[in-house]
Amino acid sequence: MKKVIAMIISGILIVSLTACSGSGSGSSAGSAETESAGVSGTTASEVTAEVQTTAEETEAAESLRTVLPSENWELHRGYSAEGYESDVEYYSLERVVYCASPVDEAHQIMNIYVPACYMKEDENGVSIDPDGSFSGNEVNYSAEDAPVIYLNTIAGFGQAEPADIESGRQGHAAGSYAQLIENGFVLVTVGARGMGKEGEEINTSGLIPAGIVDLKAGIRFLRAHDAELAGSSEKIVTIGSSSGGGFSALLGASGNSPVYEPFLEEIGAEEASDSVWASVVYCPVTTLEIADGGYWWQNGAKTKESLAGELTRCAVKEFVTVLREQGFDISEDGYSGEYYEGFRKEFSDIFNSYIAYCGMNEAEADEFIKAICPDGNWLYINEAGEAEVSSVPEYAFNYWGDPGSRMAAGVYDSFSGNGGSAESKVYDHKHFSTVLADAFEDILEAYPDAKKYAESYRSDIDNYLDTADLFEPEKFIRSGETDMAQHWRFRSGSEDANSVQSISWYLYQTVLAAGAEDADYGILYGFAHETVEYDPLDLVNWINGLDTSSR
Repeated sequence: MKKVIAMIISGILIVSLTACSGSGSGSSAGSAETESAGVSGTTASEVTAEVQTTAEETEAAESLRTVLPSENWELHRGYSAEGYESDVEYYSLERVVYCASPVDEAHQIMNIYVPACYMKEDENGVSIDPDGSFSGNEVNYSAEDAPVIYLNTIAGFGQAEPADIESGRQGHAAGSYAQLIENGFVLVTVGARGMGKEGEEINTSGLIPAGIVDLKAGIRFLRAHDAELAGSSEKIVTIGSSSGGGFSALLGASGNSPVYEPFLEEIGAEEASDSVWASVVYCPVTTLEIADGGYWWQNGAKTKESLAGELTRCAVKEFVTVLREQGFDISEDGYSGEYYEGFRKEFSDIFNSYIAYCGMNEAEADEFIKAICPDGNWLYINEAGEAEVSSVPEYAFNYWGDPGSRMAAGVYDSFSGNGGSAESKVYDHKHFSTVLADAFEDILEAYPDAKKYAESYRSDIDNYLDTADLFEPEKFIRSGETDMAQHWRFRSGSEDANSVQSISWYLYQTVLAAGAEDADYGILYGFAHETVEYDPLDLVNWINGLDTSSR
């Protein structure tokens, strides 16, 4: 059952509720068609490639500002990809360079997709239709106030090109891209530098903080060109999954932080705000300084007496210490208190929300739960008639299996998996797990042979932690010194044993403590490490609900 059922149900429920008006709208049917909006002109990449001297940089930047309303827009009549058919009409402007002095034009670019109902085409070319509007799904948007979806497809902290909406990545079905446009949103897919190779050569331009700097530059570009683009730059919704989810959280956390300013100046980013309205965070790989401890707190640290076992237990202790020091209500052992009980309830709600989503009756729900846990020792129907998980570690051990095969602390003599993103010259992997560094020091008396590892961890952290801090969203949130997004959506999957739900829970709790207007958290049944929505319209409806003035 699991994800297959979810996707079948999702396919039945998906409907297009679109009605466009304005001089740029029209009707179409049949297969997708693409029309060039006039004669092809100079592209942003061609303009920026001419940058050689300071004077030429200025000239190129000015030329870049004229690209958006030009004849480079293309009109698409209908959409067909991966079995998803739609008669939606939209304009596209692809491979737009978003900074005046790019280091890597293959990745420092974005694609912009605009519902046709917000645009018009006449003898002067393609531009915003001031009378353009969208009405559907119980909302009304104008060409000036529609939300702008800002989607990154970064994975493994690698370099990323902007997604073409006819392709998918990390669970983003191609049809879900089209549905965003169908429902009146402007869609921007953005590329960024990251770890990677060009042939046999290592591309060192993508080390931390390059990825987040590029994404911020893209936000600034959209804000600087707000008058030339449909949609509102005050309603930017950033979306990402996996490490891209971490970047989405960081965008939401660090709006207008001055620490990035020197890096933004280096690539010629626009002088504008880089804050966002909302942040959607799918299965995030982030908060790497404490993630190992969170992983083992969630898994329960069921390990044998050994160096690795003791290290794991101490890492949990250090993680819980961090939570307690930050004022969260959690017991010293980590498994009682409001913080933990709230997390346990989320695991129970994995099954309750799926039962509700599928419309199961009482007998069907009971059969569903017993099929997963026949003896009811960790998952059962309680007296209130709801599914309940007895403890998070029991869920992890019984549902995901023996955590020994996923042992994070078992690779203590290797390197942090994403450490290479912080090296300054080459992609040597470096440690920056502060909880493991502290845990090593905790066990030195019992395991003196661990001294060499303790010294290695501490040395790397001393040398690289300042760099790693540029990718720690919770530090920006807790500082209270940034323009934090006020709307947050966290999602991860029940099958995702490789990403720590404990870290997205930590970010969710940190956002709430910082006073965000609203935050929504969920773990959905049947999904693994990917974009997590039972139905793409669930995301659409959540975004629509953020602005009551559109209803």
